[in-house]
Amino acid sequence: MNSEVAKNSLKANLDENVQFQHLLFRRGYVVTTNGSIPLDSYPFYGNWEKYNVNRNYVAYVHRDQSIFVFREEDTEHTIILIGHAYNPFSGEIDEKTIIKKALLLYKQGINAFFEYINELTGIFVIGIFNSREIIFVQDCTAMEACFYGSCMGNVYFLSHAQLLADISSPKENKFIKRLCNSYSYNHFGTKYLPGDLTVFQELRRLGPNVYVRLSNDAFSLTRFYPLRDHPEVLPTDTETLETIAKTIRNSVYLCADKWKKPAISLSGGLDSRTTLAASNGRYKDFYYYSFFCKAQEKDDADAAHKICDSLGLEHTVYPITDSNQNIPNFELFKTIISHNEAYMHTPPEHEIRKYYFLSSLNDFDVELKSWASEIGRAYWEKRYGFRLPNKLTPRDFSVFQTRFVGTPILLRQNDAAYKQYLKKTGLLNPPFNYEHTDMFYWEYRFGSNGTTVTMEQQVFNFNVTMPMNNRKLMDMFLWFPHEFRKNDGVNKATILINEPKFASINYDVHNGYFAGRRIKLEGLYYRICHFL
Repeated sequence: MNSEVAKNSLKANLDENVQFQHLLFRRGYVVTTNGSIPLDSYPFYGNWEKYNVNRNYVAYVHRDQSIFVFREEDTEHTIILIGHAYNPFSGEIDEKTIIKKALLLYKQGINAFFEYINELTGIFVIGIFNSREIIFVQDCTAMEACFYGSCMGNVYFLSHAQLLADISSPKENKFIKRLCNSYSYNHFGTKYLPGDLTVFQELRRLGPNVYVRLSNDAFSLTRFYPLRDHPEVLPTDTETLETIAKTIRNSVYLCADKWKKPAISLSGGLDSRTTLAASNGRYKDFYYYSFFCKAQEKDDADAAHKICDSLGLEHTVYPITDSNQNIPNFELFKTIISHNEAYMHTPPEHEIRKYYFLSSLNDFDVELKSWASEIGRAYWEKRYGFRLPNKLTPRDFSVFQTRFVGTPILLRQNDAAYKQYLKKTGLLNPPFNYEHTDMFYWEYRFGSNGTTVTMEQQVFNFNVTMPMNNRKLMDMFLWFPHEFRKNDGVNKATILINEPKFASINYDVHNGYFAGRRIKLEGLYYRICHFL
């Protein structure tokens, strides 16, 4: 959809339905040199506040988002953190303390700064400003989105690409427009864009493990992780397994200290069991829940309920309506979700019904999601069911993204976009002794697709955090042998370390993600395209 047409249509709807206005770019932010953006009308509707960063930059932040600013007047250094962060290695939960320490380490040296950033859990973006440079970096998996670029004479760092179109006049990226309008993109694969491209020519997407630097009016990307080989340990290395278990447990405990009413969402699957086990010792401080809006999720919720019952924990299951007719203004809510994502992806309608329900739920103030540990589980190879190459090509990245059917030109253009970005970020080859498929899953499946899903969930009425979204923690997962990780050895061991009762709890949750005709066809398609 044309951005101007979409904007005008949505504006007309929101002007009539004021109760939905706060959902537009909810928990969003804009950091920019443009200090004259009006906040009382579309798309902000009085729900955003303005903060001075330094002499040249201001930040506009949604009322449901948090920003922390620390300025050193004598050195002209400013650091900001948007979102939330906590440190399971030091026990720090106050963002003001965290950014002061981060700035001190930055002034000591960029490596010391990133060593500290790697210890942080949470969903955040951090920016540092001085007369020499501006740098922005994200959390472990880039769940707090960051788009950057220059438009109409101003610099922008934004949470949503579409925000730029709503406040300025960027040019559409014609290749991305053709890609998003193609049958292949809309019917096969997962909807995320190649490399760091966005729907607009002026914007690029930042991602995990690299930072963007603005100096002398030019943007550049630099990889800060990984910088060296990781240790290689055996499955019998109980010390490392206990360190992983302790780190997850510390992050979960810090959530109970940081928020008043934390909740752990459970599917009964391995990742959520890992988080649940880590809450042992603080069980009473958490609210446990599941939801379902289709049959598979009902099975998962029932399994989670049985597990909680075995541990003596109360567990709430929320049924989500299976009919759009039961959702007032369903189409408007759906449009808001699509607009927030610049119309590059619209979730399935059962997901939208779930988002609608959770956008008004008041039973807790933060949800602990169990994402991120998939990075350490050789997850992408599990999906295809066979060993993937040690070195991936730009074509592999394209095929993982979309099944290009009858569109060879789009496929080659997509390959070129990946090749350029992989070269720019130093990922054309596996970095050091890290597996290429692990880095793909980390930096693209999570850093692009996962960021999109998190963006959708920003409409929730509560905060979302991820206790395993920690770079130093994920690195330790990758120390173990491939087959041990593929068989979920790390997660299974940490679960039993944190909650020995799981040894006697019987559960049977079938993960349909790794089975079925679609997955087999994707594997066949990959084998064919890999050799073309």
